[in-house]
Amino acid sequence: AVDESVVTVEERNVAIVEEGGAEAGATIETAAGRPVRVAVDADRQAFEDLFYEAIIGTSDTGIPGWEPDATLVWDGTTCEYAGPDPLPDRLIVEIDNMGSEVISLLTGTYAPDTTTADLEAYQASGGVETPAWWAQQVFIAIPTGARDVWVIGGTPDVTAICFVDPARLWEIAGPRLAG
Repeated sequence: AVDESVVTVEERNVAIVEEGGAEAGATIETAAGRPVRVAVDADRQAFEDLFYEAIIGTSDTGIPGWEPDATLVWDGTTCEYAGPDPLPDRLIVEIDNMGSEVISLLTGTYAPDTTTADLEAYQASGGVETPAWWAQQVFIAIPTGARDVWVIGGTPDVTAICFVDPARLWEIAGPRLAG
């Protein structure tokens, strides 16, 4: 908050939602809002160094850095995964949501006698719940505009899926079972 050298700041018009049930109290960008200086990006390492210096008096925490093994990028249209396939026992994945909606990374396994074709049929049918034949293991939600690093576990039978809404699922890593 006191050192803008670690962030990129832009002026945006924002307002607080005063009504609207679950959205009440949310800060939104709107032309009718007040101009406010908003941090839109940050240098993670520089921020962490300043944060730890302020909290514990040193930026040397002794905690090793998180170097991702994989990246998952949502650009508002598609999920792009770059990393090991199949998933290793332990994967550090950096997820970057550049779109305008929440994305999720799911991992899990297909039930016996189900295939990638079943996933494609489910997607085409517009299903809104996790299918009964999918055993979900990990669910990570990444808010709009966020970049986050997660550690997930895998095994040879775990498949990863990028999920935006029930009509947009992408199988990104793991066994692709022929149908």
